[in-house]
Amino acid sequence: MARPAGGYKLASGERCPGVTTVLGRWKEAGGLMYWAWDQGRNGLDFRETRDKAAEAGSLTHALVELHITGKLNGDIASVIAESKATKEVGERAVMAYENYLAWERTTRLKVIRTEMSLVSERHRFGGTFDGVAVVEIDGLRSLADWKTGGIYTEALIQCAAYKGLYEEHFPLEPIDGGFHIVSFSRESGDFTHKYFSNLDEAWQQFLLLLVLSLVRPIELPTAWDHQEASQPNCDTPRLGCASWLPLCRQWFSLVMDIEFAALPSQPSG
Repeated sequence: MARPAGGYKLASGERCPGVTTVLGRWKEAGGLMYWAWDQGRNGLDFRETRDKAAEAGSLTHALVELHITGKLNGDIASVIAESKATKEVGERAVMAYENYLAWERTTRLKVIRTEMSLVSERHRFGGTFDGVAVVEIDGLRSLADWKTGGIYTEALIQCAAYKGLYEEHFPLEPIDGGFHIVSFSRESGDFTHKYFSNLDEAWQQFLLLLVLSLVRPIELPTAWDHQEASQPNCDTPRLGCASWLPLCRQWFSLVMDIEFAALPSQPSG
């Protein structure tokens, strides 16, 4: 399910950012640069490896999404044929998909809600549950996310944001069973499952990133003297005002101080 064609809007009609837009503005690219360097060190063209991985990842995601929304009907061959994927990519995607099904049978996972776009009036952001679902595992309501590649900090922040979004709209259906993140290896199709019982710190980190994303930039004068800019009609704080610069730096420092030591930053989109 794609995000709304006109973007996310509050009840007033005002546009607001989506979860992925907020995270995308502050994504750290160091991991991606290292990955490209490592591919070259091993005699590989990172562009070819990236394209093959992305193709397999997209196909796996499509199979899982069709399955959890009840639209696959067991016709895997047609999906692969329509994607025009190579035999190698198709086999890799099927392996990843079968690994997911094995986990689903083991946990007796039941999808409760997915394929919905929601907007938070309280925090002024939106999100689409695409590849993300509210599920029931062992009788507890949880949030599940499916990824191709590794599990990184951004995935935890994203899940926490969707929990906040969901519980604002369904206050009588709290997420009390934690978070399940499922990832499929880009190269081999190996299956990995991670469980997180609490992502409160990730939620606070998202809210800080959201505040920073709402700060509107201005073009600074050529001779900027760090004095307060005259903006009598400014109803939104603008990055560049002397009074806001220290506060923005303070927010950003606080965000960067919240760490998940066991997880690296996301290396690719």
